Amino acid sequence: MTSNGQSSGMQVWHFSEMAYHPAWPQLTETYRVLIPSRLYDPKVGADLYHRYLDEWALCDELGINIMTNEHHATATCADSVCTIPMAILARETKKVRLLALGMPIGNRNDPIRIAEEYAMIDVISRGRLEMGFVKGVP
Repeated sequence: MTSNGQSSGMQVWHFSEMAYHPAWPQLTETYRVLIPSRLYDPKVGADLYHRYLDEWALCDELGINIMTNEHHATATCADSVCTIPMAILARETKKVRLLALGMPIGNRNDPIRIAEEYAMIDVISRGRLEMGFVKGVP
């Protein structure tokens, strides 16, 4: 154990890009490109978001840490901003570490706002949040 009560052994993380897989058969290009709005069904999207949140709830029960990331308008990742699922997970989970990885900080106009959002999530999670940023695309 470390001084903060965490195990110093190997940690296990669950990662899902929250794919919107119903569009895959209809895409003619790579899945990593923009998904046309006509291929997105909000009811199916809501069902998938609930499924991913349910998976993460199970992770908390099993002690498996949770990682999310963000991509924008792709069929392989329906998570366009890390802070929304992280805020939900900060409140709904109790045991596991939460990692938001991949926010392109270079694309944000207000880095103070980003810091405030993550600080609030960290407080809600009672100190379980970890973050990783990427440079992003100019």
